[in-house]
Amino acid sequence: MAPRRKPPEQGRTNRVHLRLPTDVFERIEAKAKGESRPFHRIVVDELSLFPYLNLQARLGELVRDIETVLARYGSRLTVTEFDEALRDAVDKALAARTDGRLQQQLDRLRVIRRAMLECERRTTTHEDEQLAGRGGLLERQVKETGGADGGEGKTRG
Repeated sequence: MAPRRKPPEQGRTNRVHLRLPTDVFERIEAKAKGESRPFHRIVVDELSLFPYLNLQARLGELVRDIETVLARYGSRLTVTEFDEALRDAVDKALAARTDGRLQQQLDRLRVIRRAMLECERRTTTHEDEQLAGRGGLLERQVKETGGADGGEGKTRG
């Protein structure tokens, strides 16, 4: 039977042996050389940042949500502005007495409608980009957690 381990003395560190993937090892080693600091100090610093990474990820999600909300709000304001301009242009077109004035007002209506479509396209494109970004984030999270099958790579059957 193995002898019992004594707890470390006060002020002494716990000894831990890590197996790091090659890319992580090389990154930490390069950082240690670049900062002229010990390898283990860089590992400890990196590990101490871990609790804040979840907060940063959440902050990133909130910022993307705010961007979407602001884009939607901006599109509503723009639609309201276009609505007023459109209403005014329709009123002027209906009040036109000559064909020349009517054609001028119809041209104005076309310009307003083109601007409305462009604004709608920009808003839709922004929302599509947001959705695509979230889809990629979800896929990465699923891969990191080992997938839906618990990381075994097999399906139950």
